[in-house]
Amino acid sequence: MDRPIPGQQAPPNPPGRQGPAPCSTAGSTANSTTGTADPSASAAYPAVTFAVFADNHYYDPALGTEGPLFYQDLLRNRDIKLLKDSPEILEQALEEVTALKVDFLLICGDLTKDGEASSHRLLAEKLSEYSRRGLNILVINGNHDVNNRHARGYRGNRRQRGGSISGPRFAALYEGQGYGAALERDPASLSYLAEPVPGLWVLCLDTCLWQRGYREEGRLQPRTLEWAESLLDRARLEGKALLAMMHHGLLEHYPGNKKFYSAYVIDDFLSIAEILARGGVKVVFTGHFHSQDIARLITGDQEAFLYDVETGSLATYPCPYRIVTIDAASQHMHIQTRRITATAGRRRGFPDHAYRYCYRLAQGLAERKLRGLWVSPRDCRLLAPQVVAAFQVHGLGNEEKAEQALDLKGVSPWGRFVIQRKRALLEALWEQTPPPDNHLGIDLQTGDFRPPE
Repeated sequence: MDRPIPGQQAPPNPPGRQGPAPCSTAGSTANSTTGTADPSASAAYPAVTFAVFADNHYYDPALGTEGPLFYQDLLRNRDIKLLKDSPEILEQALEEVTALKVDFLLICGDLTKDGEASSHRLLAEKLSEYSRRGLNILVINGNHDVNNRHARGYRGNRRQRGGSISGPRFAALYEGQGYGAALERDPASLSYLAEPVPGLWVLCLDTCLWQRGYREEGRLQPRTLEWAESLLDRARLEGKALLAMMHHGLLEHYPGNKKFYSAYVIDDFLSIAEILARGGVKVVFTGHFHSQDIARLITGDQEAFLYDVETGSLATYPCPYRIVTIDAASQHMHIQTRRITATAGRRRGFPDHAYRYCYRLAQGLAERKLRGLWVSPRDCRLLAPQVVAAFQVHGLGNEEKAEQALDLKGVSPWGRFVIQRKRALLEALWEQTPPPDNHLGIDLQTGDFRPPE
């Protein structure tokens, strides 16, 4: 049984339990004008099926998963994650995509909890096991994975150093998951170019600032952008279709995303997205915000388009991943969301366990933030569930706008003042913007999308 955070109320039933459909998420449109890109601007996509994971936050259980300091750090670091279950969740997801015989798997960063050396070692061994079984895996680093000062373990009431890893060590550990077979490596970062199937290039872009230690914010360094642009030119000359993968968001996924949470969208995102779109990149797969969401950009002259397909954390309820299929004849991409519904240790009841555990952590985090603003315990009990609901709804995607995003009945004047300052963010998280997020069809020639059939 999960250890509850003291003072927490029981969570409500998880949203969406009544239906069998997988979780869905909301996306935003950077430019809502529909237009048609020139289909001759880039090569045709080959027939392919692949999987996408993000933010699996693998954690070595031997580092310790109990004690007050462990839970205290979960709240301080906003770790709303099923860390104890992360090895079994990943194993189940790998088994599922292996059974589907996908052509390759993309993992969009934050491979580990906080870059602990032992977590990386165990994860690299696990991924190599599946690579030997025929699963072609491509990884990119996330902000948690390299030079992370938060890497630590727990022994009783003591924290212990977990020993983070360097950038070169990351590439060496995951040599079999993209770096060893890379067509090109960027000398300035951990970015590389892969060709997982003939005719399809995947730009694996390092948007993290690990050279400066742990940072949440993301940026495509100038030298890396120049390197990427040279590959876009090569792809056009050699007739290669293009996809990309990065950890941080490339587009805003709800109104004001960059304003409210600037660290979750890369700097100068619109100009870089336009460069990639005009260079022939039609879809970029991202993570970082732990939400299922798809956003779209159409350039101002309507000559090019780009989709940012953000995938939620595999280690956070509802533990989603994506299956993507491209039909060569129609040049249509179909994106489907799946959820982990059982693990080796929990063949039954895993979704309820995952929901309740993550809800308790989220509730504890919201109350901690409110108490830090001198909100009374009574107001915290009234407001924290509403804050959690907004983030939860956005995380699941395909948000259904609440008639009343905030209910302030019974809240004191100070509590009202504090929460009103966050009203714009909470209402933005409730807002569903096109296109649909979990099941989506994209015409890779025109940029048009269609809802699930």
